[in-house]
Amino acid sequence: MIEKLKQQRERLDNQIRQLEKKEKLRLEKNKDKPIYTKILELGIEISQQIYNGKTYAEILKLVKEEQIANHEILFKLRSLTKKYPQFKDFWVYIQNPDKISKDNGHVARFDACSDWASLSCDWLPDDVSPSLGVFLWRKLK
Repeated sequence: MIEKLKQQRERLDNQIRQLEKKEKLRLEKNKDKPIYTKILELGIEISQQIYNGKTYAEILKLVKEEQIANHEILFKLRSLTKKYPQFKDFWVYIQNPDKISKDNGHVARFDACSDWASLSCDWLPDDVSPSLGVFLWRKLK
């Protein structure tokens, strides 16, 4: 009887290990997939900040530029931080609103903290920071 229980326990332990391994693989596979928050006031869904630590060019290999939240969306989002505190402080790449700078390969950056926001242009598109990523957005269906 004890031997049978030990064998059963060993089988269950193996099943648990296999499930943990599968879950770890699933999480690793989906680590860069965005999780969206509905912003009903703006009629959009916006992702958490993703692709941190990549250059803008590397990000554009993964997503279309139209999917990246622009400065207008982010300024509107900043006015809603009481309801959506996860969008209170961030530093992200955005679509460059200045055609001349964009044509010259410059990138734009939007910084936001609890009491200020800033839109700036950087002529160094290869800049990388672990905190610099993007927000993706889409219209609500």
